[in-house]
Amino acid sequence: MLKKIVSLLAAVVVASGFAVAEQSPAEQVAQAYIQAYSEADVDAMAPYMAEDIVFEDQTNPNPDFQSEYVGKAAVLEMIQGFVTRSGVIELGFDFPVVFESNGRIVFSGTVNVHSAPPGAEHAYKWRARQVTILTIEDGKVVHHEDFADYGGATVTQLERPAE
Repeated sequence: MLKKIVSLLAAVVVASGFAVAEQSPAEQVAQAYIQAYSEADVDAMAPYMAEDIVFEDQTNPNPDFQSEYVGKAAVLEMIQGFVTRSGVIELGFDFPVVFESNGRIVFSGTVNVHSAPPGAEHAYKWRARQVTILTIEDGKVVHHEDFADYGGATVTQLERPAE
């Protein structure tokens, strides 16, 4: 009986389009870009960016943060500046939910920033829920949107890593 139920469920999943499919070329680009972003590797992100990329984070509550950056050079400079100023070791994305919808790749899960700010006695782990949406055109990221739960973030103090 159990075998029949499992077979029936499998048939329903396949018929409804929920079967696991190979990644599309856009999702492959998005996954590579997100991996580099997770590792705070700006140089590895650069080849995946369109020259006219737009980066947005409308959820950042910092009044000094510009919520939109336009152009590859501006986006790279902003991310590198953040990594350097904050002593980011990794952004540590954990995105268990990833799907492609209407030309966008949606990542949902958590960001687990590990940082050791210059001059600080300790390192930190900053954890929050996050959704990142990437629009890929012609094999390049043309739009990058981050939505982080800044208000629900938790911060844990860690031992500073040996330098």
